[in-house]
Amino acid sequence: MAHADESVVLGLPGARKARVRNVTLMADGHPRVVAHSVVKLLGAQSDWPFWRVLGSRSLGSVLFKDKRVVRSPLMFACLPEQHRLRRQTRTALAAAGLKSVPKGKMYARRALYQRHLKRTPLLVTEVFFSVES
Repeated sequence: MAHADESVVLGLPGARKARVRNVTLMADGHPRVVAHSVVKLLGAQSDWPFWRVLGSRSLGSVLFKDKRVVRSPLMFACLPEQHRLRRQTRTALAAAGLKSVPKGKMYARRALYQRHLKRTPLLVTEVFFSVES
């Protein structure tokens, strides 16, 4: 399900089913960023045909090569302690094998992507955190 704030940005009435992709980006064997992408069910197949076959490839590797893709200005936030993306990030990090959960501030940025002449927007959110070694 798309969350309420995502539904607003995507133009969905209320919380609706959507295609969601969550990935943990690793560097030097450590999780560094958790990415959360959401696209409407209707139109996803025609507007974002690669969505189902990305596998372990990065979404950015596809988005930035496609000259028809346009990105909105970036939106930024410091996530409050009880924000759902904080919970999702902690769950993703535990699944990635991180033994200690990040404490302190978590920042997020997100942008809306669209392909020219298409109608289905894609919302990509990245959560950044600091992990003590």
